[in-house]
Amino acid sequence: MKYSGYLSFFIRFYISKNISLNIAGAFKNFTARFRA
Repeated sequence: MKYSGYLSFFIRFYISKNISLNIAGAFKNFTARFRA
């Protein structure tokens, strides 16, 4: 049970990290498009 708990925690952390990176990338693209 411990192993599955760690796995679910890691997956949740990885997904949240990817979402934050995607938001940052979209914001950079938006600012670059707004400047041009």
